[in-house]
Amino acid sequence: MDFSFLKMRVSVSIVTHRAKRSHCYTARCISAMLVLASQFNGKIIDRVSRGLTVNILYLKYSVFNRYVYFGETSTSNRLYDHHRHCATPDAYVQNVHKVIGRIGMHTFDTLAIHFPQSFDRLANETALIRRFSCMNKYLMNARQRSHSIPGTKLAQIKHSLSLTTRTSRPNSRQRHTLISKLRRPPPTHTNKMRASNNQTNRIPTVILFGGGYGGVTEGVARTKKYDIRGVYEYCNHAADTHRARFPSIPVCTLPLGGDIDVFIASFVKFIPRKQWSSCYIQASPPCRMLSLANAHTYSTVESMAMVEWTFRILDLISPAIYVVENVPAMHEQLHASHSFRFSHIFNLAYYVAQSRKRAIVSNFPLVSLIVPLSDIPIPTSTVLPNVLIHVHTLNRFGYSVPLSRPSVTIVGKTMRMFDPNSGKSWNMSIDEAKVLQATRFYL
Repeated sequence: MDFSFLKMRVSVSIVTHRAKRSHCYTARCISAMLVLASQFNGKIIDRVSRGLTVNILYLKYSVFNRYVYFGETSTSNRLYDHHRHCATPDAYVQNVHKVIGRIGMHTFDTLAIHFPQSFDRLANETALIRRFSCMNKYLMNARQRSHSIPGTKLAQIKHSLSLTTRTSRPNSRQRHTLISKLRRPPPTHTNKMRASNNQTNRIPTVILFGGGYGGVTEGVARTKKYDIRGVYEYCNHAADTHRARFPSIPVCTLPLGGDIDVFIASFVKFIPRKQWSSCYIQASPPCRMLSLANAHTYSTVESMAMVEWTFRILDLISPAIYVVENVPAMHEQLHASHSFRFSHIFNLAYYVAQSRKRAIVSNFPLVSLIVPLSDIPIPTSTVLPNVLIHVHTLNRFGYSVPLSRPSVTIVGKTMRMFDPNSGKSWNMSIDEAKVLQATRFYL
């Protein structure tokens, strides 16, 4: 086995475990390559001999930084030419060769996958570049962007300073100003984001599938740490309800789950591309076809299509923080095809007085930040003290639960109360349903 192939295998394992923050971006690129390999019978190759006719799609990446490069070739000689251009300073041709050459070719690895001849490597390379274009300068395929290193910029400033000093001979005050600019460290992405946060002191936020009563909007707004730029909703009635309750927050009605380009064209109006890496996205895809509490029908394929669409959006935008919430069935289906670092199923009976479980997938350890409000499931009687203790909560399928236990799951349909002594039932008031949803509403 070739040593470079063994090194690549080890680096893939390190990156996919996401030990560093920069690995999150690289791991997504590697995952996209491996998904293509599994779908189109691609084979990871350990070595390529010269002079062969191949159909290869490859990825240049590093364990030490987040620079990546997607490439394709029909001849094995191009891989050798790529190494030669990166290793020889006089042979720099593209920005990718400049960046890899200046950082050090030994820090980069190559994941090369050979596909059948029927595989369109050019179209798939273009699709990958388009998908990960949000990585900005770290995607070295973007040749129109500058990939210069801070050290190179510093050398240019030194050269400019020496020319200015020799030609115009500035006075001591001007010379002091120029030297101060020279000594000032070049602005980094972290410094820019910190300066932006100091000005607004809030993180730009967008909520997907967040219409209706707006519980997520209210919770995020209460923290006073997030700037809610907009809410996306596909149901006009839910959008109107949200606008009535939060008139200052714009709501955009789009056919969510449709054309991604249409969504991105709308998204940039709320959060410009330069703020994508520092924004927060909260998403709650519809769970009607995944939960029997909402419907008699159960279709994982139809509902998971919306969930998968949501994660494609997250991969494209790459926000600093994201949280995706749905029923536990989403958790099971996702883990059959994806590998997430942080995913957990929460029993909400320890937070609200109803029987409800939710699966939450995030890019940070959310479970370590949430503390249950109770050591035991919260009974309904604690939040509805004026209702007789022997009364039950009843859903539309005929299932009832006494007030000594958490209520049945509250959904968007009319809920009912049931008296087992008399056999009578009646509609639960809106105020009672709000209390069971943990809304602060006094009866």
